[in-house]
Formats: sequence, structure tokens, C-alpha cells
Amino acid sequence: MIAAIAALSHANSPSDLNQVAAHLSPDTLGNRYTYRAARLAAGTAAEMARQIVSGAAGSGMALIRPMGHNAAADSTDGGNYFNNVAVAARAAQAAGAKRVMIIDWDIHHGKGTSEIFAEDPNVLVFSLHRYGSGFYPGSGPANDVGIGRGKGRNINVAWCPPTVIDRRGRHVEVDAPPVSDGDYITAFHVLVLPVLSEFKPDLILVSAGFDAVDKDPLGYYRVHPECFAQLTALLVPLAPIGMLLEGGYNLCATAASVEACVRVLLGESPAPLPGSRVAGVTGWSSIMRTLLVQQQYWQSLGMLNFLQLATTTPADGEWEDDNQHDGEEVPEAQGEQEEEYELQEREFDEALDVCDRLPPREATDEELLAVHSPGMIAAIAALSHANSPSDLNQVAAHLSPDTLGNRYTYRAARLAAGTA
Repeated sequence: MIAAIAALSHANSPSDLNQVAAHLSPDTLGNRYTYRAARLAAGTAAEMARQIVSGAAGSGMALIRPMGHNAAADSTDGGNYFNNVAVAARAAQAAGAKRVMIIDWDIHHGKGTSEIFAEDPNVLVFSLHRYGSGFYPGSGPANDVGIGRGKGRNINVAWCPPTVIDRRGRHVEVDAPPVSDGDYITAFHVLVLPVLSEFKPDLILVSAGFDAVDKDPLGYYRVHPECFAQLTALLVPLAPIGMLLEGGYNLCATAASVEACVRVLLGESPAPLPGSRVAGVTGWSSIMRTLLVQQQYWQSLGMLNFLQLATTTPADGEWEDDNQHDGEEVPEAQGEQEEEYELQEREFDEALDVCDRLPPREATDEELLAVHSPGMIAAIAALSHANSPSDLNQVAAHLSPDTLGNRYTYRAARLAAGTA
């Protein structure tokens, strides 16, 4: 493949490429600068990864062209020559990174990246992309999870509207609004961040394509530059980040998105979202498809199992008797629990030492009357001064049957409310 790209830059006629044609997709174009440009892009990506893993840089953005996430191990595709993010991931591993997570938010599925790492358990590829209706490249369904030891290390949020069955029995996509900020934000909170925290990568590489941005002529989505900044900000506390430019065909919108992300990498807070933070019908249906597929590989995504347990009532006799311990040594378990409580108490005391402490005070009548009726306040006062149950007859309407009290109750209650 490397020789094929080199030949692409030195060919004088199409026939010069006959021997390497198997490595070049039909849409592969090139000129005398292609080979060097492709090597510069891959080399820059690799160097960024090495600098971050070595600690020489805390984060980075590789502003490179041509893009690369569709290039496979043995063939180019879609104007992608060398797979820059894959080269960066391997360079990071060579520099000492044990685990690398690749997040690809380009609107096109990075099928080359997914294929290259399909069997690698130490590289997690998480792609969020448009899927279905003939959209290029047509790969990356939710059930594509990887191969062999790499199963579960390929995660696809394939944005696709849900389908309904029409009168003729055909599956027809629901007419849904374009994917927007809320869909990406929700996918990060529900899927990306839990998996990232469980995988614990030494480095996050982002295939940062910006063709999902609003006004892009190919993507037709409604994601704003501020959203990409928000996504970057969610990743920053979790691991070092290296971002690589992928697609983006509205130059002004791409430039604005790159700037927004770089500002976050430099320590600035992201701007508020101009759009909604709520996912739409396409977003939720796509996210749930991924959850259903991936929950068997990730404990952090097992919420559907918990939901199933929560809605299942055990049959008679299946409840465990709390007094039966199947022979386990209860005293030892209690001792371990007591040690844990003592540790928590010490930690709590240490936390209190750095807090400012304010003295408690009783709530004023004005504060209590802003919420409660005079009758209820009088009832709680009577609860503390009653000598017998008959003393409470006049205020019983304000006290629930399980209300208990003693002479300290009224003052304790006023202290609690006033301190709050």
C-alpha cells in the first residue's frame, strides 16, 4: 500500500498504476505532492502522540491533511491515504501507552480505523457517525463489535432514525429532525464517558472530523462548534488528549470548530450551547441500540440488566432470608464493616477541618410561615409540651399517625430548618 501511494505521486499515466491498483480505491486521486503530504500528515500525528505520552506535551491538535480514518491496512479509500489516527495510536503504544482510546466523531464512519484495531483489546475505537440510506461508507452498524479478543473494543453509535412498518410491510424510516447538539451530548454522557472511565486509557485520540457541523454541505446535521468544545471539555479531566483533523467541508464552520476545541485544550471553558441539550428521536433510538449490543462487554453499560431486575418480581420462596448467611462468618464481616466505618469517619473529620463552620440557629416564625400553616407549627410545639396523648387532640389533624416527639423535638426541628 505504501508503494501504491508513492506510485500515485510519480505516475505519468494511469497505466503506471496497474501493478498497485489493488491497493487504491476507484475514487483515489493524486498528484506529485500526494505521497509527501500523506507522510507528513501521518508523521505529524505520530509525533504528537509521542510528545503527549512522554509528558512533553499535555495535549495536542494535529492540523493535518489529507485525512485518514477510512484508510485500511492494505488499501486507500475515500480520499484517505495513510490512516493518521492509527499511526498515532501505534506510535503511542511504542512510546509506552498501554491503552489507547480513539473517539471518531466525523460524520462518516472511520471503517479503516475499526478494521485495523478490530482484534486489538488494548485499543478502543468509539465512533459516532451517520448510518443508513446509502450514506458513505455504509459501514459501522451498532452490532459491529470487533473480532476475537477485540470484541467490545469496537463501539458504534450509528445515527439512524427508527423505522416503522408501513401498510405494505416495508420498513420505512421515521421522518425525524437532523441530529444535533443534544444527541452528541447525550451519547457522551450515556455511553462515551462510562466506557472511558471503565477502560482507563493512557491516551485519548480524537478523529476530529467537523462535517457534522451546522451548514456543512455533506453532513446535513445541526451540530454547532460550541458542542464540539463541550465534548472536548468532558474528555479533558479523564486522560491526555490528542486531536487529529479529519473531515469538514464548510471551511468557516470547520475553522470555528477547531478553534473552539483548541481553546478548551488550552484551559478555557467552553461556550454555552446555542442548541438544545436534549436528544431527539434519532439520537435516543441510536443510543439504545448501542446500549443493547454493548452492555454484555461493559459493566458500566449494564443499566438495561438492572432495569430488567427492577421490573421482575421473585416468585414465592425466592426471597433470601436476611437471617440466613449460608455458613459465612458474620462476626468477621461485621468487623470489616466496622473498620470501613471508622475509615469513613476519619475521612469525614479531615474533610470538616477544611470547611468553614457556621453555628446553627432556629428558624424564625416568618421563615416557617412562608412554607407551613400556623396550625402545623403549633402542633409541633404542642408535641414537645404534651403530658399525655389527650393534650394533642386539638392539633391531631396536623400530625400523621407515625409522628413521635419529646420535649426536644420542637427546638430540634426549628434548628434544622433555621440552619438550612
